[in-house]
Amino acid sequence: MDNPSLNQTISLPALNDQRLGLTYEPATESDAIALQNYRNSEIETLPAYLFKLKPVLKLEDTTLKAGTAIGMGQAQHLTITINDPVRGPLTQKSILTAGNEVVIGVNGNGISSQMVENRFSSVDPNTAAENLQQTALNFWMMHDFYDDLTAQIHQVRRVRLPSVGLFVSPLTVSYFYGIARNGIYKSRVIDVQQNIQAVVAPSFEARFEYMSQIGIYGSYLENSVIEELFDYELGRGVSATQVLLEANAQQIPIYAITAENIDTVLPLLAVSQEVKTDIINGIHAGQHAIVPQREIQHGNWQGSGYIIQDSITGAGAYLLD
Repeated sequence: MDNPSLNQTISLPALNDQRLGLTYEPATESDAIALQNYRNSEIETLPAYLFKLKPVLKLEDTTLKAGTAIGMGQAQHLTITINDPVRGPLTQKSILTAGNEVVIGVNGNGISSQMVENRFSSVDPNTAAENLQQTALNFWMMHDFYDDLTAQIHQVRRVRLPSVGLFVSPLTVSYFYGIARNGIYKSRVIDVQQNIQAVVAPSFEARFEYMSQIGIYGSYLENSVIEELFDYELGRGVSATQVLLEANAQQIPIYAITAENIDTVLPLLAVSQEVKTDIINGIHAGQHAIVPQREIQHGNWQGSGYIIQDSITGAGAYLLD
C-alpha cells in the first residue's frame, strides 16, 4: 500500500467531459502476441495464468501513466480521492482484477442530455472503453434529471458537487488454489460510492424525503441503465433497489431496523454475518437499516440488498452482499 503501482492527479477543468479510463495492456511484446493469437481463435475463455499485464491510466486515448506488471486475474486496490478544499479529501476504495476495463465516471457539476448526444455523435461508441463512457454519461444524466424533478416536488434547492463512480467490464476469473486459471468477459458493473450534492430544503422532512427518493432511484439506475443501453430485459441486473423490489414481490418481510428494535429483529435475519455487522455498525452510528428478512435468488446470483441510512438527512449507502 505504501508503494502503489501508479499515482496520478488531474484537475476537474482539465478532465472536463473527457473519458478517464484504466485499462490493462500486455506487459511485454510476447504477451501482446499471445493475446492477439487468442483473440483470433474461437476460444471463449483466456488462460489467465499465461499473461502479464500492466495497468494504464488514460485520458481519452492518451496515456497518463502506466504501472508495473502484474499477473492477469490478480487483485489490485484502487483508491480514488476527490480533493475538496472545503470538505477535505473524499476517498473511496475498490478492488479490481487485473484485466478489467474501467471508466472512472466523474460528474463535476452536472451532465446534460446535450453533452451525451454530442459525445455519442463525435466519438465512436463501439469500443469497450467508450461503451463504458456512454454508460457513465447516461447514468449521471438520468440521475441529475430525476434529481431535478424530485427537488421541484419537495421544493428543494440542489447543486451537484463532484461525484465519481466506477463503470467496469470485469474479467471474471476461475481460480485453482488461489492461482488464476481461466478468465472471461461476461458482465458489466456500476459501482457509484460518491454521489454528492448540496441540498437546502424547507424542512427536515422535505430533505429526508428528497434524499431517500434520489437514493432509491440512483441505486435502481445501477442496473437499469445497463439494461436499457444494451437492450437487456428490465430487472436482469442486480442492485439494492432491485433486490428490495423482488423481495417485496416474493412477500419476503422487509424490516426497518432501529436502535429500538435491533435486538428483536436481528435474530430473525437469514443474511450473512457481514450484513449483520454493517447493520450493527450503522445503528451504533445513529443510523437505521432497511433489509429483507432473507437473501434472494436472482438468476445465478444469490445475496442480500440493503440500505444503511442517516435518520436525519436521509443520505444513505445502498449495498449488495
